Amino acid sequence: MRYAHVLLIYAEAQARADGSANADAYTALNAVHTRAGLTPLSGLSNDDFLTAVVNERAWEFACEGTTRWFDLQRLEMVEVVNSAANRSPLENAIIPNPITKASYWFPVPLADASINPNL
Repeated sequence: MRYAHVLLIYAEAQARADGSANADAYTALNAVHTRAGLTPLSGLSNDDFLTAVVNERAWEFACEGTTRWFDLQRLEMVEVVNSAANRSPLENAIIPNPITKASYWFPVPLADASINPNL
């Protein structure tokens, strides 16, 4: 597991556990954030801090699509992120089958359902 991933997991977990980010959570987030040449973050509300962590994870792991998908799925943000309001006006993509919460989980494979009729 990459060190940046561990830092961002810690920052989010600490902010969610205590209801507000402490200095250690800011240190963890800013270790990743400032490495990209950005100014350190401070004084954010807890919701803004959590949003900053999720966004930082999106940028940090942009080429690792599963990380972003699991964040969006876990935080139930798929519909929000895929909505037309969050797309660039230059992006004219038409999504024929938009992802909904019903699509978050894969169905039980037929082979497994055949082995265990309780599935």
